Amino acid sequence: MNTLLVNGRELLLRESFLIKDNEEVEIKTEFGGQPLKLTIRFVKSGSPVQTKPRIDWDTSTPGTIKFTATDWGNPVGTAVSEPIRLGEIGGKLFGFQLVQWRIGITNRVDFFLFVGGEYGKPDKLKTGSGLIEHQ
Repeated sequence: MNTLLVNGRELLLRESFLIKDNEEVEIKTEFGGQPLKLTIRFVKSGSPVQTKPRIDWDTSTPGTIKFTATDWGNPVGTAVSEPIRLGEIGGKLFGFQLVQWRIGITNRVDFFLFVGGEYGKPDKLKTGSGLIEHQ
């Protein structure tokens, strides 16, 4: 079994997929001995003026993290520039990173889930709703 470390963070999951706006990808995995469901959706804000891309996540449902990426539409690409902390399980920090390219009406996405190491804090591109904390 291979182990990939990125700046001290172990890569647990990497998924690549194509998705149109307002569709939802569901990734079911296991983390810390517990089931974990990740959902990812791309939406447009509907604003008549151009808005900056952002990503929000919601951890209010136990065992589920729901990501919503709003106004990600650049064909050159949009990315979370560094892994962002989602929480802690078993005393280890974990977080995610996401990159997207717009191809016509389709989003080409790479999603990464990491454990260990250090993580960035949300900025103008990223916002969150709670952290997951399990012992």
